[in-house]
Amino acid sequence: MVATKTSLPDSYLQEQLTTQCCKTCLTFQPVSNFYRNKLGKGGRASSCKDCKKIYDEKWRVAHKEQLKIKKHGYYIANKENLNEITRRNYEANREKINKKSREKRQQNPEVIRLKDKKLREKCKDKIRLRTFLKRQRNRTKAAQAQEQFQNIPKKCSGCKVVKSRSEFYKDSGSYDGCATYCKPCQKIKSHSFYMKNQDRIIHATAQYAKNNKDALRITFRIAAHRRRARKLALPDNFNKDNEEFCLRYWNHQCAVCGRGNGFWFFLALDHFIPLVSPHCPGTTPGNIIPLCHGRKGKPKELAKCCNQNKQAKDPMSWLATKLGPHKAKMKIKQIEAYFRAAEAFTTRYAAEQAH
Repeated sequence: MVATKTSLPDSYLQEQLTTQCCKTCLTFQPVSNFYRNKLGKGGRASSCKDCKKIYDEKWRVAHKEQLKIKKHGYYIANKENLNEITRRNYEANREKINKKSREKRQQNPEVIRLKDKKLREKCKDKIRLRTFLKRQRNRTKAAQAQEQFQNIPKKCSGCKVVKSRSEFYKDSGSYDGCATYCKPCQKIKSHSFYMKNQDRIIHATAQYAKNNKDALRITFRIAAHRRRARKLALPDNFNKDNEEFCLRYWNHQCAVCGRGNGFWFFLALDHFIPLVSPHCPGTTPGNIIPLCHGRKGKPKELAKCCNQNKQAKDPMSWLATKLGPHKAKMKIKQIEAYFRAAEAFTTRYAAEQAH
């Protein structure tokens, strides 16, 4: 008996070419619902697109740490190329990316704000270091570019009007030493932001003031000294860096009696030679020292604190009265040595900024 080859109907073959059964959900679907796969039957994957997406999502969740390590390793190995690709893509689609980002923030402001807050808390030290290095680089660039851009007008990013550089606030973090918005536009922008976020700003300011009472007290005192020095036409180049150097040099203790910050005392930065003296050099690193200042107590007890006891007295006679002639001479030598170190630090810091 000879076997005969049976032929399938054309309609069945046509149906097999246009449909395929998914091995996961066991349903017949059009071939277009399956991903291409050279090793699969008919050049298609065995599972439909929907089932494949569900499977891939479960696999990614189960192998999250492995994928993270692999992705980080790939980024480290191809860091320069990936950064260059990202930069080119951003330059080519700058407006589209910025528009999409703005729309996303407008649609989900609370979610984005919470996400940014968590990221800042997680990478606090890293962000602070990156910001510091960026400011240092921008300050150097700004110092070099100020002469180049000095007489060139600038276009305001707000009103789109070309104005002279005197119409812009100074910004040491900018590449040309000027802010991107002119003064009127910057005021409008700042006022608008404040009105939209008034409650949040007030709460954050109050919380910061509550947690940083001593730092704010010192900052306000320095600002008051600088204002008085400007009124008397005296130099006032004592800044935050000089303050940090001063406190580190004296080990965060009073320069005269050695008291530190505590429940009853805090450190106040005061003029060694008072501003009322005709020999005062001003609010400079060579004339500011830390002195203990009493917080609470009776007037007689507060008068024993160095800052409240010194006031506007001549420093030499005051030290002699407080410590005695012999100890006063030794203390004056220590203070003079600090003034020399402070002036050297200021000179070195200015040279580094210039370069």
